[in-house]
Amino acid sequence: MVNNPILPRPPLITSKSDWDGIYLQHDRQPAFELPRHSHSQHTLIIGLDNKLQAEWSIDGQFHDLQYNTGDVFIVPAGADHRAYWKQESEGILLSIEPESIVSAVVDSVTSDRLEIVPHFATADRRLWQIAQWLLLELHQQQMGSDLYAESLITMLNVHLLRSYSTLKPHIPDYRGGLAKYKLKR
Repeated sequence: MVNNPILPRPPLITSKSDWDGIYLQHDRQPAFELPRHSHSQHTLIIGLDNKLQAEWSIDGQFHDLQYNTGDVFIVPAGADHRAYWKQESEGILLSIEPESIVSAVVDSVTSDRLEIVPHFATADRRLWQIAQWLLLELHQQQMGSDLYAESLITMLNVHLLRSYSTLKPHIPDYRGGLAKYKLKR
């Protein structure tokens, strides 16, 4: 993902390249309306303000709400969404390639069965802390930053899987019905 052209101001800082399928952006934006759109990545918006008034719609679910520092909005890849911030706001945006999350559990799930569920202003201190650490790494760029960021990204992906995903049921496709000998039982 690149700088978002639909935002009124450029980001304060962005990751220069993807960190294993994750892009980070730190924003401070004026009150504005974000038009309806969708992304091919999962999008997490972590608020850095207290008592911010906003309206959000994700796949037709509308909420007029107040959110605080550390509250998280999760928009699944492909979901239509729009927002209206009623005052200046600051936040961290994380865009995550769906394959990045699946790679955290390669042996146990396939991407066509994994579903990230939308969330509105959910208080999640763990996710907020991981985002803060990633932002700090982006600012500091110290020795070992890539390894440290990679470890944080693994933590983030596993946390998203545990807390914000579901597995679509696997329904086998049986053709021809039961064998005749089983029907006679």
